[in-house]
Amino acid sequence: MLLLFDMATATAATPADNVVAYTVQQALAQDDYWLKLVHYKRKGKGYLSQVDDTKFFTAPDGKTSPNAELAATLQAFFQPGDDDSHPQCRFPARLYWLNQQLDLSAHGLPVVHCNALKKWLTTLNAEQATLIFPAAYLNSPSSMFGHTLLRLTPSDHRKSTPLAAYALNYAANADEDDGGLAYSFKGLFGGYPGLFSIVPYYEKIKQYSDIESRDIWEYDLNLNQAEIDQLMRHAWEVKNINFDYYFLTENCSYHVLSLLEVARPGSQLTDDFSIKAIPSDTVRAVIKTGMADRAIYRPATTTLIRQRLALLDTHEKEQVIQLATGTTLLPREQAGNVTDSRKRSRILELAYDYSRYRSLQQTGSRTSISQDYQLLIERSRLPAGNVWPPVQRPAYQPEQGHQTTRLAVGGGSRSGDSFISLRFRPAYHDILDPPAGYSRGGQINFLDLRARYVPTDNSLQLDRFTLIDILSLSPRDKFFKPISWGVDTGIERMLTRNGRATGAQVGGSSGLSYRMGQQHLLYFLLKGRLKVARAFQDNYSLGGGLSAGSLLSFEHSTAELSLTGIRFALGETDTTLTARWRQSFPIGKQRAFRYRLEQRHERNRNISEIEIMLNWYY
Repeated sequence: MLLLFDMATATAATPADNVVAYTVQQALAQDDYWLKLVHYKRKGKGYLSQVDDTKFFTAPDGKTSPNAELAATLQAFFQPGDDDSHPQCRFPARLYWLNQQLDLSAHGLPVVHCNALKKWLTTLNAEQATLIFPAAYLNSPSSMFGHTLLRLTPSDHRKSTPLAAYALNYAANADEDDGGLAYSFKGLFGGYPGLFSIVPYYEKIKQYSDIESRDIWEYDLNLNQAEIDQLMRHAWEVKNINFDYYFLTENCSYHVLSLLEVARPGSQLTDDFSIKAIPSDTVRAVIKTGMADRAIYRPATTTLIRQRLALLDTHEKEQVIQLATGTTLLPREQAGNVTDSRKRSRILELAYDYSRYRSLQQTGSRTSISQDYQLLIERSRLPAGNVWPPVQRPAYQPEQGHQTTRLAVGGGSRSGDSFISLRFRPAYHDILDPPAGYSRGGQINFLDLRARYVPTDNSLQLDRFTLIDILSLSPRDKFFKPISWGVDTGIERMLTRNGRATGAQVGGSSGLSYRMGQQHLLYFLLKGRLKVARAFQDNYSLGGGLSAGSLLSFEHSTAELSLTGIRFALGETDTTLTARWRQSFPIGKQRAFRYRLEQRHERNRNISEIEIMLNWYY
């Protein structure tokens, strides 16, 4: 009887059942590639998929069970049907890999015609994948560390025109009504869904290079056609699927790496970014694996205009402004006294470029389409050809700069009392860190912890914990007039009437910066600061003031001199005056020596402080 029961059971088994049984025997659900296809990561003794959308799973418990999801996927592939809603059409990357492992066709896998998928793949016709890195953009919380995406270049006539390619992008689907603080908070804690999308590449160029004035680096990937085809199949699977977006971890750069892991079996890219995924670090990881071949530099519109303006004299620059702003309506009259046709061509071309830039920035440009057209007509009357030298490429690419985690140890003295310093910052860069590969005048310190050991008290003290500290010193001139600004918040030990106490603080600044020569910046910032502590009168101290300083770039070091005065007029009253000199000397690429001299007047006391630090970047 038992034998008859076993035979009946075997007879009742479907081809899908037999395949599933084989995968259990072979532990295929634990295969590294299957785990990457469904975005599983270890959690305790089990697994958890980073996908947060039920549409991505075929099993009810597919988010936490690789075995259940594999079995349900195979059963779904053997279902009858022949339309675009069939699971074979929904999960082509899974189907491709499972067919390689199990030869599903030999087990009676039904043939399904996925017309929508085929049309989509044919339209994109991807032959080359390129990793795109737009530089950091401090005015957007989501892009303040930079951004990465993929460009998909087709194999047809569009191949010779990169702007005709497509961009595969992952970004937070944020609420347009959320301000910067709300966006930052939700982004840190997964408050937004993240979505993959495919858009024309020229739209991203317009956004990054023309509107946001961000330089772009393009790294060609040496994926073969089979790897690109599998990348596209998986892109279809995750298109319009929700992932919880995390600003520091599961962000744009992290999920670009997850796509590349699917494209190239055996690659291990995301495991090193479970705590933070800074775009420049992820680019560095891709290059380290040998997946990237070369980098192409695409300067932002402002970079290009600035480089070309440097070739003009003062009078020629004035002509550019007058033509671009519509002050002069007849280009021929304005540029007619320039006998050199090359100089005249440069003036007209720059006037047109600057006019278009002003229009994109919506700065109240008075030029009209007809004025721009007249500039082009006048340029067409001059000899054709390029009148500019090659674009000056930065000496360092973004991934060639220092790594973003910093550990520092050192010591110093405060009014005669010595201390030992320890500092740890997981991300990202400040204005005195080695500048190679980073935007000059830009600073983002995130979760910066500073502790001190004071031998006289035999005590270890939290000196300051900075949640976020952003500074953007953007120089102004006749052509570009950005606002310099800063914001910072955290916890620190504050001087009160009764000694030092721990409290919270938040500060902001806004002002102007100017170039001093080619290497130095001069800045003036209005500052506001709120300090909250129980030791204060009414538990707070609110004030405002002014900070002036200069950022100096020498051949082998970077320094800052600053003078700051703040009057705290509400709550606990006080006036603080601070003079500070800091200087940093890089030691190779991943180390730096730094010292600081500071004189401060606070609570009617004069405080002198000296500190030296050795920084390691990793």
